[in-house]
Amino acid sequence: MSVGIVSFSTLATTLVNLTEVTYASVRQTLVEKLPTEADGVTAIGKALLEALKLLENAGDPRGGVLILVSDGVENQEPLMADVKHTLLEKGVILHVILISDYADKNMIELSAAIGGQAFFDPGTPDTTDLQSALRTIVSDDDVSSPGAAPVQVGTWTIIMKNQGQSTVVTNVAVTSKSPSEEIYPIRARTFLSQHQIDFNADSSTMRLVVRAQVTKGYTLLIGVKVEVQLGTLPWKLMKDDGLGMSNDAVF
Repeated sequence: MSVGIVSFSTLATTLVNLTEVTYASVRQTLVEKLPTEADGVTAIGKALLEALKLLENAGDPRGGVLILVSDGVENQEPLMADVKHTLLEKGVILHVILISDYADKNMIELSAAIGGQAFFDPGTPDTTDLQSALRTIVSDDDVSSPGAAPVQVGTWTIIMKNQGQSTVVTNVAVTSKSPSEEIYPIRARTFLSQHQIDFNADSSTMRLVVRAQVTKGYTLLIGVKVEVQLGTLPWKLMKDDGLGMSNDAVF
């Protein structure tokens, strides 16, 4: 797997050229290159073209994956609509992650048109939605992370040290993977009936359906307990209503 990083505000700048992630040390170097502050305007179109150039510098970009993360509305030309045809022509895949309600909703339409997925992170300190979205993208594109080692069942202690003087908010996400290619992990995929919701619509007619499918490899898991939580709402037990195909493991 090779990864590059493009930062954008008023301009789009390549922070890291495509780099093969072969060791955990390389991954850590990429992490240290990530921007820590956001300012200026939101030039999404420029960022997409810069990222596309990164892929082209390494060869044919067809099949390459772009991941766009933004918390703002684009306000700098070229716009997403201006670069859509170029992205389609080059055959790349675009996944988008919207940070907070202020993120540009046009990102969702663009990713759908280019064969990607859209994800949402509320932008609050107590969420791991960004990490979950990235894990889903990496998993779907069959990419593995280097440096992973088998761990033992039991109680683990994680120690974090604040090097600064001010209070910081942290969160920890633990991800398990299959110990071998012969053992498939259990995976749950969720789907929404629609990507855009009109909150001003009549609540009696507005309907949003959440579906989930649970699998182990290519095997559909039936009779499992599946719960869903939307934002801060209480957890809800999902049910298989029997509609559609029987035994399709869709809740």
